[in-house]
Amino acid sequence: MLFMAIIPSNPNRILIQRADKLGDTILILPVLAQLAHHFPHAKLDVLTSKIGAHFLKQIPWVNQVIGVDYATIHHQSDLIQRLKNNQYDLYIALWDCKEIGKVAQQLQIPCRIGDQSSLLNRRLYTHGIIQGWANLARHQVEFNQDLLRPLGIRPQFKFVPIPINPNALATIDIHLTPITHTTPHRILFFLGTGGTNYPIPSPVMMGALPLLLEQGVGVILAAEQPTDLPIQHPNLLNLTGKTSLTELVALIHRCDYYVGGDTGPTHIASFLQKPMVFFSSRKTNPPARWGSFSPHQRIIRKEYPCPYSCHQQCHPQTCFAYLTPSLLAQTIQGLIHDVAHHPPKTPQDIKLYHLSHTLRGLVIRGQMDPSILKQGIQSASQGPVPLVLVPFDQPLRMGNVGALMRLLVHYNINVIIGDVPWWVPIWLRIYYGVMNALIPPVIIPMSEWTSAPSDWIIPQAMLAWERAYPATPPQANG
Repeated sequence: MLFMAIIPSNPNRILIQRADKLGDTILILPVLAQLAHHFPHAKLDVLTSKIGAHFLKQIPWVNQVIGVDYATIHHQSDLIQRLKNNQYDLYIALWDCKEIGKVAQQLQIPCRIGDQSSLLNRRLYTHGIIQGWANLARHQVEFNQDLLRPLGIRPQFKFVPIPINPNALATIDIHLTPITHTTPHRILFFLGTGGTNYPIPSPVMMGALPLLLEQGVGVILAAEQPTDLPIQHPNLLNLTGKTSLTELVALIHRCDYYVGGDTGPTHIASFLQKPMVFFSSRKTNPPARWGSFSPHQRIIRKEYPCPYSCHQQCHPQTCFAYLTPSLLAQTIQGLIHDVAHHPPKTPQDIKLYHLSHTLRGLVIRGQMDPSILKQGIQSASQGPVPLVLVPFDQPLRMGNVGALMRLLVHYNINVIIGDVPWWVPIWLRIYYGVMNALIPPVIIPMSEWTSAPSDWIIPQAMLAWERAYPATPPQANG
């Protein structure tokens, strides 16, 4: 007999799982806030990584934080022993981890919600969502909130404020005393990443410091590990290796501007709404998926001159050759100007800005106005600017498929504009999905394009991604 689990309308205790890196943990805060709002009497327990546990202990809606080491997660009996008396009636897996899913199953949590994209893990959940991971128009916070759909909660593109620990704030105020009254702006540079992405190269960062310091701003450097500086200046404060995670949150809160790569502290600055320069390094991690929620932001991203796919490794000396100290300093100065002279971006503005730095289009030969192509090609050669369009000038035949694929990889193409032969979609699925586990470009026929790029290219790309990878309704497993 099949048993269909019933979703509790008023759960008493919920276990939420995201046992991953710090940045991933920060991006589940909207999920926790939604659950706290819709189920105010429920206890919210979070199963997360060690670093994630340290951060989440400061979040008031969380009842209990259970930190696990993913390297030893196969010792399921230990975790089951820790959780067996908590009597959960709902489990939400924000990360499709088979080992932890088995733990929830063995705990006999009656309702288990998870991503059903993996056929192997589908049996671990009573209710599933097939998440359209290839839809580049959606942010990670929206994908996280997809798992709330079975509860009748719709995803929202929004951030959640992060509380500041008063003791940590007092400690940071002492650290900042030397530059508190001497500089009009305090800019925080975070030097590292958690390993998935790349930080701003150290020579670029160090080369930009004198250019900024001569403008009279205060610069603070932070990192997990101590770093010796080649320069000294009264307005330069080195706090690398000197702050705990809680103190780092307070430090970000106290600074006026933030500069960093796609990493956990950057997402903290995003949720604290700090004006920021966001260095988006890898082809596989676009701003539309991982970008900042800051109302004033500038993205540095020019991944398209790199001939590599960046799927398994990055090539910083090739990929980041465009990033110079003067470009970084100019971008920061432009951000300061934006804050002083332009209104903050709305959430819709932010989403469109992310997409403009994500969309990379390839236009099939002879199927677009040459003046429009010229505009896009110029953008690809003048710096890290949005809206990159690249022409494919050869006849689209089987014999030219190698040239086509090299161009797609080189320019990180995610939208093909034009009419293509029947075999192109099949080849793209084989090359990207089967051979390399990458997201294939969507194809948009020329008949769907109607006006100038600034008016239609981003909305049309969003529609194409939504059609190709729609969010499916919740499914109950028997």
